Amino acid sequence: MLDSIPIEFDIVQKNGSEIIGGERYRLYIPSSGEENVEGRSRTIMASAETVIYPNPTTGNFTIKPVNLSQSYEVSISNAVGEVVYSHKGFTSELQIDGSAFGAGLYLVTIENNVTGETESRKLIVQD
Repeated sequence: MLDSIPIEFDIVQKNGSEIIGGERYRLYIPSSGEENVEGRSRTIMASAETVIYPNPTTGNFTIKPVNLSQSYEVSISNAVGEVVYSHKGFTSELQIDGSAFGAGLYLVTIENNVTGETESRKLIVQD
């Protein structure tokens, strides 16, 4: 988006100290060059993104895409680019056992099969 300031934030749902859900949002605040004047409003547009939780994880984790009515593909790559997991055609939350991946940083790539849009998220697997 041109002439806008992106602000990212997460809204998480917890059960005690355990994260059981949540969503990531990116707000785009138009920067028109004008100072904020009391009484003037600014349009704020939000776009939800895929959520991976819990992250960091020690085993099972869930990938929740933005639009559960569409089909997605996911691939997970390790730090040297090797694909350690892939799944095609899921349309709801996908639960994955990451305990076999080994501790490290992974790149989760999610592709929307309907729109062709792709997004990537970092995943941390701990011992």
